[in-house]
Parts: sequence; C-alpha cells; structure tokens
Amino acid sequence: MKRLISIILTALALTALSAVPAHADYSRFNLRYIWLKEGPKAGGGSACVEQSISLGGTYRWRAFTKSGDHQYNMRHDWNNNQRDIDIAPGVYTWRDCITQRNGYYSLTASLKNDYIDYGTAYLTGKSLYVYNGGGWFTFGSTLEPLI
Repeated sequence: MKRLISIILTALALTALSAVPAHADYSRFNLRYIWLKEGPKAGGGSACVEQSISLGGTYRWRAFTKSGDHQYNMRHDWNNNQRDIDIAPGVYTWRDCITQRNGYYSLTASLKNDYIDYGTAYLTGKSLYVYNGGGWFTFGSTLEPLI
C-alpha cells in the first residue's frame, strides 16, 4: 500500500512539474550600481548594463534611477517612467544606458529580439540631476509580468 501511495504521489508531482509555464511569472531586473559625478558634460560617455533574457507576454516596463543601492521596491520608485508592452516569445537583448548630458544624465532602456527583426523597443527614464559633488546611484529597468 505504501508503494502504491508513493507511485501516485510521484505521478502527481511529475504532472504538476509539466504544468509549469515556459516563462516564469516574476519580475526581472536589469540594474547597475555606479558613481555619478555632479555637472556632467554632453559627450562625456555612457555607462550600460546588458543581458540576454527569454521573454513572452505582457509586461509593465519601468526605467528608473535611484540614489544608493536600492534594488528592492523599484516598482514604486519616485524617479521612474513606465509603459505596458506586449512581447512576442523569444530571446531578447535587454540594455539600459545612462548618458551624460549638459548638467544632467538621461536613461534609455531597450529591448531587441536576438533572432527576429521586430525592431527595437525603447523606454526613456526621467532626467537625473546630481548634486553635492556626486554619489552612488542604481539605474536600470524592470519588467513585471501582467496577468
């Protein structure tokens, strides 16, 4: 009898595992922690973070900058910009760059399918002004699945 129960439980566990979706439903983060100086100049360069990611579905995409190393609770950050985006299933290059402008920084996030040319989707963050000589900042974007 114990063997029969063990077989049934194993079968149920395998059935449950096969029902797991190919794309997990959890928020993704593409972040970088960096020192930014006060008073940047246009042409001074960019800092980027990039990853390859498997996506598919509808997401809320948020671009943000935050003083300090605050990767938690970014979806409620005060300095973010967001939009909802439908993404065809596939593998994408996800890139976030912060660029020096005259007196401030700009943030651009992008998603590009690695195998099919759908074009590139962009999201821009709000302008970031740095004071008091500079400081450590977290920048990047998040993708939160919408159900």
